[in-house]
Amino acid sequence: DWENALKQIGTTESQYRSLLEISMLQQALQEKVAQPEDPTDEELLQYAQMYATYYNGAKKSSHILFNSDDEATAQEVLDKINSAEAAKEYSQDEGSKEDGGNVGWDKLTSFVDEYQTALDGLEEGQVSGLVTSSYGIHIIKCTQVFNAPEEVMSIDQLPSEFMDSIKPTLESSAK
Repeated sequence: DWENALKQIGTTESQYRSLLEISMLQQALQEKVAQPEDPTDEELLQYAQMYATYYNGAKKSSHILFNSDDEATAQEVLDKINSAEAAKEYSQDEGSKEDGGNVGWDKLTSFVDEYQTALDGLEEGQVSGLVTSSYGIHIIKCTQVFNAPEEVMSIDQLPSEFMDSIKPTLESSAK
């Protein structure tokens, strides 16, 4: 019966055993390198509660970056700055240009000292003067300041970018 079953599927016992071995190896490999499951909302909330105070006072900013030798244009734009559209038109930073100059939260990004110092001196909605760094000349706008709640009851109380930075920690600890 075994030989007839192998003939009906068009294989030999040796080929069948090889296919089984390959299948078992693939399954074992998949189990070893399978992606971890997404953290649950409860796990995210627990980490959000632990990290909320770390993010307290975090500032989100946008900037327009000019070449170092283009101070005249930088000053002209600083005089006109009232919308994110100026970043799309003038910025030399291809990474943030199309997003209105958004470079994210300072607690999630390492800015050069000159940039961070200028950002530290800004309140939400304020725009810096011209700030020169090794990248060029920046005009920085503090677009948002995060103030941690006294008690985190929901993951929605933290900006999504903070939660996105917490998820990999949970995923790696689940491995």
